[in-house]
Amino acid sequence: MAWAQSGANSDPTYVALRNIGLGSEVVQVTNFDLKRDAGTFRLNSGTGIARRLIYPKGAYVLHMIRMMMWDQRTKDDHFKETMKDFVQTFANRVATTEDFKAVLEKHMLPQMNLTKNGKMDWFFDDYVYGTQLPSYQFTSSLETNPDHDVVLSFKLTQSNVGDHFRMLVPVYLELADGRVVPVQITAKIDPHRGWSVQ
Repeated sequence: MAWAQSGANSDPTYVALRNIGLGSEVVQVTNFDLKRDAGTFRLNSGTGIARRLIYPKGAYVLHMIRMMMWDQRTKDDHFKETMKDFVQTFANRVATTEDFKAVLEKHMLPQMNLTKNGKMDWFFDDYVYGTQLPSYQFTSSLETNPDHDVVLSFKLTQSNVGDHFRMLVPVYLELADGRVVPVQITAKIDPHRGWSVQ
């Protein structure tokens, strides 16, 4: 679980975790078994791969999980509960990526259940064990319908990854009064056509 240890110890992630009251607790869980948990990467200290890939990857992964669990009403409460459970469960013990995934699955929110099986394999296969990086293209238009209502249509297209690649992509609208509201997307993404929402 070197990616999470490095992510929790990297400056931006540690600051973010500390700001929500988790910094020192997460960093204390540092007894990771690198031989059991090296994933698909073989590290060679001469390549600098740990600094260029694993450190920032851990920060990105923890931040993505945090943002998947964030909502306007409870803010970071779900993420905090998950991280505290992980820290308490594995304090002074070896923790693997699969151990972290099991704790996350215990706390996952309904919108994170993209494969409808209660598992976070989709996320870990794509972002922790995998090396693909998606690109997203957003296009939109505003039109007035016959009833003089303004209709927003948009398309969000994912590319540069395999057809199996999934991700929650939050979409927000900023209204004229300054409020920011989330857009709920329930349709499945077609990797070649994207989402089309009206």
